[in-house]
Amino acid sequence: MILKLILNCFLVFYLSSCGQFKESVEVQVGDTVKVSSTYFDQGNKGLVYAWGPPKSKNGNIPKFEIEDNHLYFTPEEESEYTIELSVETLGGEMIIEETFSYKSIFQVNPSEKSDQKSSPKASKDKANEFKGTYYTVQVCAKTIKEDADLEFSKLQDMGYDDIYIEEFTHNDILYWRVRAGKFNSMKKAEKRRDEIADILKISSKDLWALKVN
Repeated sequence: MILKLILNCFLVFYLSSCGQFKESVEVQVGDTVKVSSTYFDQGNKGLVYAWGPPKSKNGNIPKFEIEDNHLYFTPEEESEYTIELSVETLGGEMIIEETFSYKSIFQVNPSEKSDQKSSPKASKDKANEFKGTYYTVQVCAKTIKEDADLEFSKLQDMGYDDIYIEEFTHNDILYWRVRAGKFNSMKKAEKRRDEIADILKISSKDLWALKVN
């Protein structure tokens, strides 16, 4: 562990001395953005990740949260955002400071960026076009839309492009259900359920493979 930390520190200072810094990254207004340290694995024990809040050029702070040493934020306007990160040892010694820059824009024509990840709303609309019986995996159901959007973004970051959000009302309470995949058999849905559970390191019993008519 100590040797790994020393090697990481050497790499950080080497890259910094060479001037290799991140340029501003364009993101979509309304999308949830995941920010991670450039040089350190978030699973590396013995380090403290001190995130500063994302700030727009005019000083506004959008919605954000920190989970598993990653920062997630959702820009709500066109602007430039800056995020500061300090990586320290458990003893409080500074290892490196990182700065992340993002520029949020409105996507005028989504078809021009077919390789960009779809937004929760776009996936939900696409899901509504599906006809017939199919099998799917329900990852979660949230009563707060922002929470569902965050779970949606996490699955996007894992590489899944067949996830979607559905609205559902039960006992006069509105839920946003995050689901993954539309399959022609329960066996395929259960395979996807087990795959997601393994990546999330949770029991497959916490996810739900179901038939939709």
